[in-house]
Parts: sequence; C-alpha cells; structure tokens
Amino acid sequence: MNDRLGKALLAWRIRTVLPHVRGRLLDIGCGANELARKHGPGSLGVDVFQWGDVDLVVDDTSKLPYDDASFDTCSILAALNHIPNRGDVLKEAYRILKPGG
Repeated sequence: MNDRLGKALLAWRIRTVLPHVRGRLLDIGCGANELARKHGPGSLGVDVFQWGDVDLVVDDTSKLPYDDASFDTCSILAALNHIPNRGDVLKEAYRILKPGG
C-alpha cells in the first residue's frame, strides 16, 4: 500500500483494531506487519509472502508451527478474503488462541 489512500486505510484499520488487542498477538496475513509492530514485543506476524517485515513466512496459514493456546489475540486484518482455505485458517487461529482470547 504505497499510495496515499492505501496508507490512510491501513492506518485507520490499525487504529481501529489496536485497542482490542490483548497480550501476545499473532497477526495472520500480516502484510507489512504494522499491527504487530505497533502492539509491541511478543507480537508476531505471519504471511505466505515476505512483504518486508514478516516474522514468519509459511506455505499455508492453516498449518502454523505454534502450540495450542499460544496467543492471547489472533487477528486477520483485511486478509481473509485473500485466503482460499479460510475455513481451515479460522480453525487454526482458534487452535492457537488461548481460552478467552
């Protein structure tokens, strides 16, 4: 998102979501990984492409290398529509999310 409108939209999304993020965060489909960077230490971003600051690049976000209940918050910010196996990815997000997360 190098254009002005794209940057403004990304900033709005992050401002909107950030107050709801608690504890350890995993952002699936993180793109440039700005949400994790804004939330701070312990936050990770995973994607299927290296957009520049991705913490982990995987072949399939429905098969993540994290233990069950590893994260307090799991986000998929403006990426779910780009994921062909979104049902499997949502199940995986639920698996790695702590109870009450």
